[in-house]
Amino acid sequence: MDVCIPKVNAIISETEICHIIALSTLGEVIQYKEIPWKLDSHLWKRVLLKIKWNPNHHYLKELLQTGKNIKIVYDQPWFWLIYLANYPM
Repeated sequence: MDVCIPKVNAIISETEICHIIALSTLGEVIQYKEIPWKLDSHLWKRVLLKIKWNPNHHYLKELLQTGKNIKIVYDQPWFWLIYLANYPM
């Protein structure tokens, strides 16, 4: 399932993002893609992820499929909202 983190600080690396997703036990990141923001590309980026989901978190997949989001706190109080990607990778 492809998901999107629509706003990520540009200084956060791919390695760090994948590590935080793994720590959250959502699953394993299989594919990763960054898209710079058009106006503030030096500050922000959008991240698309293809995740092999942890079978224990099937309810989170269902939540995303109903149009809701998942919040992941990566550095208290900072967090990301994760949405189902509009376009598959």
